Amino acid sequence: MANEKMIHLREAESDDSKMIWEWANDPVVRQASFSSDPIPWEGHVKWFDGKLKDPNCYMFIGINSDDVPFGLVRFDVEGDFAEIGINISSEFRGKGYGVQLIDAGSREIFSETDISKIHANIRPENKVSIKVFEKAGFSYEMESEVKGCASLRYVRHRV
Repeated sequence: MANEKMIHLREAESDDSKMIWEWANDPVVRQASFSSDPIPWEGHVKWFDGKLKDPNCYMFIGINSDDVPFGLVRFDVEGDFAEIGINISSEFRGKGYGVQLIDAGSREIFSETDISKIHANIRPENKVSIKVFEKAGFSYEMESEVKGCASLRYVRHRV
C-alpha cells in the first residue's frame, strides 16, 4: 500500500474501555453507525466486558509507530465467517490508518481462526468507509439490512 505507516496490533484489554467508549461516542462515528444514539458509560462497560470474555470475539487495538493507539478493529465470529467493526480515533482519520488496520486485523483473524470470509456492513451513504474497505481487499457482495437500516455488505475471502 502506498504511504504505508508502520502499525502493529495488540489485543484489547480492560484498561482500553474508556478510550474505546470515547472513540465510539464521537459524533462522526455515531452518525455512521447503525445505532446513532450516544452510548451510555454503564451500557458500554457491560458490552465491553462481555466482548472481552466472548471466545468468538477478537478485538485488536491499532498502535502507530509512535506507540499511540489510533483505532479498534473487532471481529465477531459466527460459524464460517466473522463480522468486522472498526473505529479510528478522530485525530487519525484521513491518514491511511483505516486501510492498514482493516488489512492487518483481517490477516490476523484469518491466521487465528478457520473462517473463510469476513463481512463488513456499511451504510450506503458512508462513502469513506466503502472506499477504505475496498482498498483493504473487500468487495461488494449484496444489499442487506442492519437494525432496520439499509446496508451494503462487503466481503473479504481467505486467500
